[in-house]
Amino acid sequence: MWDFGGQYIFYATHTLFHSRKALYLLVVDLSSPLDKIVIDNEFPAESGEKNMEYFIKFWIESIHAFVGPGPPVILVGTHKDKIQGTEEAKQQYFDQIRRIFEDTDMIDHIRPEDFAVDNHDFYDTEIPNLLQYLIQKGSELVQTLEIPARWIQLEKALNQHRHKNVITFQDIMKIDADNEYPLKEEQQVKLFLQYHHEKGTLFYFDEEPMSEHVVLDPGFLVDAFKCIITPERFRLNDISIRPFWCSLKKEAKLSDELINKVWSHYNEDFMKHKMVLLGYLKKHFIISQVVEYDMTRGTYKEQDWYIVPSLLKDNCKMKVMEDFLTEKPRTMVRYFMHFEQTSIVQMLFHRLISAALGKWAILKFDNKQMLFKDLAVFKLRESLAGIVELRYSGIELRVVSLCKTTIGSQVPDGFRRFIEAIVTHEFRKLKSQMGDNAKPFSQKYRCNHKIHDLHGSHEIMDICLLQEKISVFCPDNYTHKEASGSEAKAEWFQDESIAIVYPKKNLTEKHLSQLAQAAIGKGWQLLGTELGINQVEIDHITEENSQVAMMIFQMLLKWKANSEDNATLDVLVDSVKKCPSVTVEWDELRNIKDEHTGILMNEHSVFSQPLQDLAVKKK
Repeated sequence: MWDFGGQYIFYATHTLFHSRKALYLLVVDLSSPLDKIVIDNEFPAESGEKNMEYFIKFWIESIHAFVGPGPPVILVGTHKDKIQGTEEAKQQYFDQIRRIFEDTDMIDHIRPEDFAVDNHDFYDTEIPNLLQYLIQKGSELVQTLEIPARWIQLEKALNQHRHKNVITFQDIMKIDADNEYPLKEEQQVKLFLQYHHEKGTLFYFDEEPMSEHVVLDPGFLVDAFKCIITPERFRLNDISIRPFWCSLKKEAKLSDELINKVWSHYNEDFMKHKMVLLGYLKKHFIISQVVEYDMTRGTYKEQDWYIVPSLLKDNCKMKVMEDFLTEKPRTMVRYFMHFEQTSIVQMLFHRLISAALGKWAILKFDNKQMLFKDLAVFKLRESLAGIVELRYSGIELRVVSLCKTTIGSQVPDGFRRFIEAIVTHEFRKLKSQMGDNAKPFSQKYRCNHKIHDLHGSHEIMDICLLQEKISVFCPDNYTHKEASGSEAKAEWFQDESIAIVYPKKNLTEKHLSQLAQAAIGKGWQLLGTELGINQVEIDHITEENSQVAMMIFQMLLKWKANSEDNATLDVLVDSVKKCPSVTVEWDELRNIKDEHTGILMNEHSVFSQPLQDLAVKKK
């Protein structure tokens, strides 16, 4: 069982433990009305006017958005002893919660059974009733999954070492070798670890340098983060620590000195595994190591401190943005990612800010860093800056020129794809498949003409409405004669017909997995034929696999096996262009190209999850 931290400060850790295979309990205080304002003592500004109903929606929307429609949610009410007419009042309270989600898909999560308990009554019969129900419901959800029998030996052996929290991959190979029936091969051990990572029993990433270690206890990672951000008394009393703690609280600046002092005091294992823990916190976009731009040398340098985006407190003041944007050319439209579940937007914003901080330097203006809890300005290139802004129902992007030069389309296109990739990754790592390569958001735009002042047009519209021959594209129905809709769209979406040089880059199995899940769709059989795979092989692939993504993956694996050193990105792109009837998401192909050239990706890999879940079932 895992208790999600309900306080705002722990939101950054939530997606570590969301699982589509879980059974969720939504625990509420029956003595608190749904319209009661909930104050977070550490971050009172974040709770603001948010009441019980808001936070109930937040939890259900988080489950639905990140995990999908499957997992059941059981309503549990505490403080039964504090309400009058217990049974009737209880039922009215639970009915009010259900009415919040009527006429939405989210109502399907909530089970018809609910439980009201008295936490102070040791003999309250509802508590064993709840436990019995959990066991029964859990048994119903169990699905038989075939795994190699030898995995069970290794699983039992690792349980004997769980108290160590973190061990090396080579230690696991030694533990495996001591078993009666060892797996022996590194690839088999990695598949075993990726399977348990998917289950949530440990953390393992098959990418260097993180692949060198395995976190056997996921709670160890959260405890390390929690002891830094929770204001224990010793940190406030210790004069040597207090300045660093105040800097974290006021500016979200996490210094190496604070990490060393707190972890040394709290748990010696934290310091022993310091680099591994920091690597995982960065990998999960909970913290980000800051890079700064050296104007003289034109280079980026990592700093010895971090930003915790979820701790940023100050909003960007309108006057600051007015001064910054004065006389600066900007993109004609703002690219807007719109989400149906609005309560998850802030959590996503923190994640993508953390990822972007690891790639680009924060721009300084008037000797101040342009990093706020609702907006960040990144230095994309010498003369261009990218703005990421948190809006009510989504995340908005703009690009501005710092020296009145032409913006072009290459930088905004790459900026958009990076941010999209981070957001999509946050969803794909939890959901098994996203049908038809669907994005977890809808693509919209806001007019950025100067007539709309700082906030852009009031209305937003679907990006597809920026058609080639339409000159009026303003959602507020102003007529802007400077440009057509197609020109505005071209700023954010490079035309695949443009002559882009794709490198002769060998494609790994992870690349093929990414392509199968997110880049190639209908008509993949024609592409297979173009890649030299005969019809018999395609028929066998179709027959042996039930999911389209796995069919495409197996087809690409067959091509890689047949082509030896010629299974490269440029060859694949040339073949795709010869098959116009094949559905292709060109952004994904460009992402792989940019990863190779260093334009888009950084150490935070945003590849789609490998198709390990499907591969395990196949085994």
